[in-house]
Amino acid sequence: MFKLFKKPERTVQEEVISFLQQEKERRKKAEAFLRMMLDVIPYVMEEVWGLSDNKIAIGDTVLFRVDTKVFYVLKNKSTNLDVLILRGQAFWQSVQEIMNFAHDLRKQQR
Repeated sequence: MFKLFKKPERTVQEEVISFLQQEKERRKKAEAFLRMMLDVIPYVMEEVWGLSDNKIAIGDTVLFRVDTKVFYVLKNKSTNLDVLILRGQAFWQSVQEIMNFAHDLRKQQR
């Protein structure tokens, strides 16, 4: 039989609160990863690739700007949104693009 809750004595409210706490922890870890990448990418761009550009495309929709040390989502030609202020699916899709970039970066160093 399908069990909705891990422990039958937990209420829906307790399950939702637990889920939200876990989600906040995942977000906190993702933000720490992004901040670490903000420090790594300028170094790699200059020292490893020899690039002096101010911008680099991280993925299909994410751009990194060296002068501001910020990941931006390219919303349209005139609007760039800081990934760290995004919420929900837009945030997690951007994090995935940055993680893919980091993975590819690691493969290049081998």
